[in-house]
Amino acid sequence: MEKAQELLALLNNRIKRVDDLIKKQNADAMIIINQANYRYLTNFTGEEAELILGKDGERILLSDSRFADQIKAQAPGELTVIMQQSSDVAGELTKALKKTNYKKVLVEADVMTAAVFAQLKKDNPGIEFIFSEQLVEQVRNVKDELEILALRKAIEISMESFKAILPMIKPGVRERTVGAKLDYLFKVNGGDGQILIQL
Repeated sequence: MEKAQELLALLNNRIKRVDDLIKKQNADAMIIINQANYRYLTNFTGEEAELILGKDGERILLSDSRFADQIKAQAPGELTVIMQQSSDVAGELTKALKKTNYKKVLVEADVMTAAVFAQLKKDNPGIEFIFSEQLVEQVRNVKDELEILALRKAIEISMESFKAILPMIKPGVRERTVGAKLDYLFKVNGGDGQILIQL
């Protein structure tokens, strides 16, 4: 229970810091599509999701039903979850936005496609959408306790996995074979993703 409260406190601190930047741009909310960024603000690690973060700390997470249990297990705190009915990102975001009073909404310039941006503008004439660059990343650049622990764990897992494959590295062994084994060990040891290695 104590760890859950610590996680929630860290998430709330992150949300407040991002909210402060949203307010500085005189916006009401931000649409976050970058997986690393919505993970940072919700602790949800699944794919194919969008987060609408309101300047008052309101979080609306759009995902599909495959991730319902994962969201419930991973994402603490006040979070409105909307299960998407289609793969139409602009359409699903529009449905969610119609339930709010937002007038000015920031979007991630380096992630949102021009097509989705154009559709959002067309479907939401009462909302001003503005591209914003690296807003969440500004907050993410200052590592908090949770991230430092995660980095330490990742380093431990990487070291342990790399030590285990060292005996395999010798003339005649294919890079692909070593890479596959390293990737397997990384996941078995608790890693979350792929190790990229050049041999």
